[in-house]
Amino acid sequence: MKESPANVEVSESCEALMRGAAQAFVAASVRAVQTRGRFAVALSGGSTPKSLYRLLASDSYAARVTWSRAHVFWTCRPLRLSDRVRGARAGWLMRQRRWI
Repeated sequence: MKESPANVEVSESCEALMRGAAQAFVAASVRAVQTRGRFAVALSGGSTPKSLYRLLASDSYAARVTWSRAHVFWTCRPLRLSDRVRGARAGWLMRQRRWI
């Protein structure tokens, strides 16, 4: 990936984009575990991120992530104003357990 002046990364292909995203995910998780002892990530549902998730689940990437220190949150749609209270309660409830 190359970085443009506006901090937008441009990839040559979808595969290159997914590899760059997987590498960024792994690097961010390693930094978070080293500095805070854990990392939290909100992952989107739907079909768009499936190829990224497959790549992250592959041996070459999954082995580099300390999943026992991960707090994973799944999202499936944008939060609407009317969802704020319900979302806050769900977020609090999920933080009470470790999700792997």
